[in-house]
Amino acid sequence: MKPSEINNNQDNLFQSRLSNQINPRHEMVILSKMINWDGLEAELSSFHINTCKGGQPPKPVRLMVGLLLLQHLHQAALTKIFSTKLSQTKRLLAQQKTDNKKLYSLHEPAVDCISKGKARIRYEFGCKVSLTTTHKQGLVIASQSIAGNPYDGHTLKSALKQSEELTNIKIKSACVDKGYKGHGIDQEASGINIFISGQKKHNSSTSAKVSPDQSRNNSNADRQLSQ
Repeated sequence: MKPSEINNNQDNLFQSRLSNQINPRHEMVILSKMINWDGLEAELSSFHINTCKGGQPPKPVRLMVGLLLLQHLHQAALTKIFSTKLSQTKRLLAQQKTDNKKLYSLHEPAVDCISKGKARIRYEFGCKVSLTTTHKQGLVIASQSIAGNPYDGHTLKSALKQSEELTNIKIKSACVDKGYKGHGIDQEASGINIFISGQKKHNSSTSAKVSPDQSRNNSNADRQLSQ
């Protein structure tokens, strides 16, 4: 008996077509458009015997091929996942206390151990995030997810650069906490005054106090960003 055919010509009056509900950019949708389904149906239908009478007709060839394809891809994906988890488990069991780049979590391998430098909470596990806000209104204008637990001061240059690119506004002063000491930014060359929390004296390379002109520049940036 020949397999039944899939009829997609008739729409359901009370239900939207499945093709209108799925994401056309999904990898499985893209793959389905690359397969010659008509050629597969013509070739595989010849293996069905058409002399039998009665009984339920076989499922459509496209349905069966699609199910086999999904089963194969799913099995390949599971094999890759199990292989990755197995290697991570072996790495976790073999690592030593003094090893660098240790694995702290099997379900989130990118987690880093971050030293807080505080008596109550000495360490935290996660990923560093850099946030840039305006001075007056506290609007978040840029954010970065930073992997590898780098020193805070080494992330300041990229944070300021990203902020200027996103807002199209030249930053003239930046206030940071004590963790950004040794940031390495040439303030005269960059034109940005870096003010570190608790810092009372400034050498010639870090400029002087915040002037009224600089305060107006900050408030102008706030107004531009809030519009």
